[in-house]
Amino acid sequence: MLKEARTGAFQTIVAWKADRLYRGGGPAYALKEALTGTDIRLEAVKDTIDPKYFGLLAEIGGLERESIIERTRMGGQG
Repeated sequence: MLKEARTGAFQTIVAWKADRLYRGGGPAYALKEALTGTDIRLEAVKDTIDPKYFGLLAEIGGLERESIIERTRMGGQG
């Protein structure tokens, strides 16, 4: 995506919900880096994306994802 972002292949990235873009720090930071220095906008259909909090929300999303995985594993051991 970095190559396409730098060439101006698209203007907007649209997700159904903002949390789909930040399920963990790694992918979210890669996305943020790919968009740095471009005019590409991030938009969500069901809510809004505030770029100021993108990194923080990525970390929270990653923690929540790990928590869900752990609870799912624990539930299957009964």
